[in-house]
Amino acid sequence: IDNNDIAHMAWFTQGEDHKGLMYGQFDLAAQRIQLATTIDSSTGASRPQVHVKGNSVYLMWKHFNGKLIELLMRRSRDGGKTWSSNQLIATTLQGSDHPDWVNKESQLFASWHTQSEGFQMIPVNL
Repeated sequence: IDNNDIAHMAWFTQGEDHKGLMYGQFDLAAQRIQLATTIDSSTGASRPQVHVKGNSVYLMWKHFNGKLIELLMRRSRDGGKTWSSNQLIATTLQGSDHPDWVNKESQLFASWHTQSEGFQMIPVNL
């Protein structure tokens, strides 16, 4: 939840209107969703995570490209209105757990455990 009482969320859906990983905002005061957009509609996308710091919103998710699992992210510096292109954080050739964000003061990390590489705390530039 940001400083404007907007909850930033990510989820997976196979609905009629939208399919894949979605990002949305829920206005706590108005009690309604005010924005929803597709993050990744490919069949290999899974496990989205959101982190909010000030006006910056960070999305991270796993994506299987047919050969390896990619850990991808996007960044918004305007509260989720516009987004960077996909950025590759890490890859693995074997299985992996679900990624998560870890924040310590002014540093953000992508936390990810894979069979090949083990546990990783990968720094992400704020």
